[in-house]
Amino acid sequence: MDQDNIDGFDDFDDQELDNQLVALTGPPPDKDMMLQGENSILRSKIESINRTHDKEIKGIHDRFQQALKKQETNMGALNEQIESLKNDIVRLEDEKKFLKNEKQSLHQEYLNSKKRKISSTQSVDNTTDLSSSQIGNPSTTIIHYLPVLPNEKSLFLEHVTNLSISGLNYCTLDILEKFSHIAPQKTLKDFILGSLINCNLERLDELVSFYLQLLLDVLNTQDEPIVISLILSLINSGISYRPAALKGQLDIVEQVCDKILHYIGVFKKYTKLVELFEPVYTNLQDEYLKKLAVVYAMDTLVTISRVFEFHGLEKDIIERLDRFPVSTQTPVKLLINYLDILESISSEARLGTYLVPFVRLLNVQMDSIKSYNMYGLNDQLGNNNDVQLLKTILFGLPQALSPISLSTFEQLTNYDSDGQFISRFNMNVLQFKLKALKLMQKAQFQLQSNDIIPELCKLIGIQQNYITRFPRCHSNHLRLKLINVMIETIHTRVYDQTSNLPDAISTLPSEVLADLIVVLAKITFSKIPNLHTSFCEFGHDLRLKKRNRVPLIQDFKETNPTQLYYLEIETSNGLEVPYDDKTIELSKDILGKYVTSEDADELYDSILNPSFRPGQDHV
Repeated sequence: MDQDNIDGFDDFDDQELDNQLVALTGPPPDKDMMLQGENSILRSKIESINRTHDKEIKGIHDRFQQALKKQETNMGALNEQIESLKNDIVRLEDEKKFLKNEKQSLHQEYLNSKKRKISSTQSVDNTTDLSSSQIGNPSTTIIHYLPVLPNEKSLFLEHVTNLSISGLNYCTLDILEKFSHIAPQKTLKDFILGSLINCNLERLDELVSFYLQLLLDVLNTQDEPIVISLILSLINSGISYRPAALKGQLDIVEQVCDKILHYIGVFKKYTKLVELFEPVYTNLQDEYLKKLAVVYAMDTLVTISRVFEFHGLEKDIIERLDRFPVSTQTPVKLLINYLDILESISSEARLGTYLVPFVRLLNVQMDSIKSYNMYGLNDQLGNNNDVQLLKTILFGLPQALSPISLSTFEQLTNYDSDGQFISRFNMNVLQFKLKALKLMQKAQFQLQSNDIIPELCKLIGIQQNYITRFPRCHSNHLRLKLINVMIETIHTRVYDQTSNLPDAISTLPSEVLADLIVVLAKITFSKIPNLHTSFCEFGHDLRLKKRNRVPLIQDFKETNPTQLYYLEIETSNGLEVPYDDKTIELSKDILGKYVTSEDADELYDSILNPSFRPGQDHV
């Protein structure tokens, strides 16, 4: 037996030991390279999964946006259909009422035609004496009379005949009879009434259509401003008499617009009274009547816009009114009418285009002397002096227009001494600005909002200063409404996330930004401590020096600290502006976006202490 076999080990065991020795003493395998390869594979798989995930998310987002746009489009179409159906329902209800009245009127006429006539005449021989036996008991006949209802034609004729101009005691047709003739022996009044009476029309819609077409034909043949004004008043009354009876008399719009543009030049340039002796302006009454024709034409267009809503005619209307002179010389009455017409436009984009000229009128002082203030057809905004001026022109001479002297004209148009008229005029100006601001708020993103903000900031400052100077003025409620609308407009523009315009505040000049912060701070810090206390102490010092004997408040409140504190906290005393809570919150939001807390503290301290300078330590 060999020695190898004796010790119990064979060759296979040696080989196994060699392998174990090599494994223990040899270099380690390159596991890092293996791990890096696996990591690369996993990373590529993760990136592939992420790309697939992002692609799916983008696809889902795109499909969602498409579905959302489609839904918005469908909702817009449905809303338009709903509005159209609502308008159709209103129109059908009006037609139902109209046909019901027509049916009742025709039924009454039918009953009257079928009513038997009772013969009350009998041939009695006066020489024959009737015995008592021949005379029977008197019989009583009871006849049931139905109430006689006037038909629509008679009511409409009565309406046309009794129509008058505000402030005048004469009917419109009577004035028209004095100044217009279509034949030597036939006046325009006789022609209009005769045509209405002789026409064989009983339905009100046909009658009104015939009446309006008759007036339009007459309007095309007249050149005198007074006649045109009176005919326009008749057209306006015919449209507003029964709007449900009209079926789209839209040809009125074109002819009325032509009359506006024909005489609109009288408002383009204001000429001083001392220059009216030039040959073109020597006829003062003619200039006045041209202005009257434009005022009546604008009122008629407003009535048309309310009745017909300019369906399909917005472009034609605006193209004609685009030449309308929007300036400080334009009467406030016409500017308000122009805004009423713009309200009938359904497209906000087109609306914003035509509101641009009104932006520069927000901070311009409008003079009441530069515009005649005659009464219109749809409102009672006017002056009695202009009524007297119109009476002088119309009835000064029996058969013609009465010429006006310069002294009479100056006397009747001198409004400086009429405080009540000036107050009403200022109210009209505020109403015009409020209406313009509301329309601008509706279409502000179609306007250059960054150009509007400086004008709004300036207007807010003007209104705040006026309220501070005259805290008990009757027009302050309108001024506060103006401030509310302007703050809402600025806030909406600042926090808008949908428009592509640059930031509304960051692009403003530094001067405008400073003014904006000041006006917003006046609203945000409307209640400032120590204001009432210092005011009461100042009044007390004046009384001690016997410069003011009448106390501003009760005597005991001037020196009692508790009463002074009560005045400071609870009583405004006419020094605090009653801003709406919403306006204050919106002002805080705007300030909070562009002013830091330290800036706000410095601004607050500078208001409390005028000697405070930024950079000082706060107490």
